[in-house]
Parts: sequence; C-alpha cells; structure tokens
Amino acid sequence: MIKAIYIIIAHPYEGRGSYMKYFAKKFYDMGFNILMIDLRTHGDSEGKIYSLGYLERLDILAWIEYIKNNYNNPKIILYGISMGANAVMMCSCENIDDKVKAIIEDAGFTTAKEQLKERLDISYKLPFLPVIPLTSFMTKIRLGFSFDDINIINAVSKSKVPILFIHGSKDSLVNPNMADKLYDACSSEKEKLIIENGEHIKAVLSDEKLYWDTINNFIKKYTN
Repeated sequence: MIKAIYIIIAHPYEGRGSYMKYFAKKFYDMGFNILMIDLRTHGDSEGKIYSLGYLERLDILAWIEYIKNNYNNPKIILYGISMGANAVMMCSCENIDDKVKAIIEDAGFTTAKEQLKERLDISYKLPFLPVIPLTSFMTKIRLGFSFDDINIINAVSKSKVPILFIHGSKDSLVNPNMADKLYDACSSEKEKLIIENGEHIKAVLSDEKLYWDTINNFIKKYTN
C-alpha cells in the first residue's frame, strides 16, 4: 500500500526534476509518493533568475502548499541535493512543521559568501575583497537580494523540522566541513552522515546501502 508520505525532490544547479529518476525510484521502492520538481529557471519552469537556494525555497513552499491542498492529511519529506539542498534547508525555519516531517539534504553549503570565497580562492586565485562584496551589492540593486540573504546556516539555526545532513568526504566543490557547521548550528533534531570517499552530488555511489538505509530509518523515525 502506498503510504501518505510525499517526497519533494529538489535537484542541483543546472539539473531538472527528470534528472533525479535514480533518487525517485529509490524513494518509490520504499513505498513513498514522489514529486520531482523543476526549480525556477530550470527544466520546464519559467524564470530568469536563480539564487542557489534563496528564491528557490519559495518554489518548495509552493509545492508544499499544493500537496497540502490536494491530498488528505499528507506527511511531507523534503529532499534536495546541492542547490536543491540549500533550498530545502532554507525552508526549515518557515512555518512548515505541521505537515513537513523531516528534511534531508545532500551537499548543501553554509552561506553564499563562504562558498564563493572558497571557489574564488581555489579556482581563480581571486581575493574576497572587493569581488564578493561588490558583486553582492550589485545583485541587491539589480535582483533584489544579496549574498547575505543566501544564508543557509542562519536558516537551520532556527529550524523547526528534523534535518539529516549528508556529505561526501571527498567533495571538492562544497567543503565537507560545511556539513559539520550546518549540523552544529541546527536547532532542531538532527543527524549527520559523512560518506567516505563520496564526491559532490555522487556520495550515494560510494556506499548506496549506508546512504539509503540511513535515509529510510530517518524518515521512519519521524513519520511513524
């Protein structure tokens, strides 16, 4: 029997819902209902602006309302990878805890400024000053939000929903220590899984059994 549990799956940057078929199949085989969404500017969704999680959280919130309004007494789980992870974590401090039972994030970062600082240093050998503050200021003027708004660690510090933090130990795009920072900052019930030798958005491939057993047990803990 299909349970009244709905998994909203949020894809990474430059992805789309249909690219998440592997994850959807795993959740489906566990007996859950699946919603694979296209975040703004991705796939078939409209829009010209993406924000690495800040605006995308509004898409997640809209889909939560859709499920709440169209299905009887649903239990909702949010699952996201990379940018999708940022989006679902930024929902954690919103008023969602009546139906959203848990959040699962894989390879999310702490803040846009910290992530961009690391990438500038590693990839381009450019200094934080004045590049990041100036770009953030221009983003605020042109788009209405700044890098300061893309603050995931602040969101989880006010979380109302249990969160499972997943990261690969060999992630070369998002520093694995960000998972530790997010976990430490999280104010709600929480668990952390570091996959040995896991790469960015591919941690599951390094230990599928551990990955999915941990997720399944986490969901059961908050939906039974």
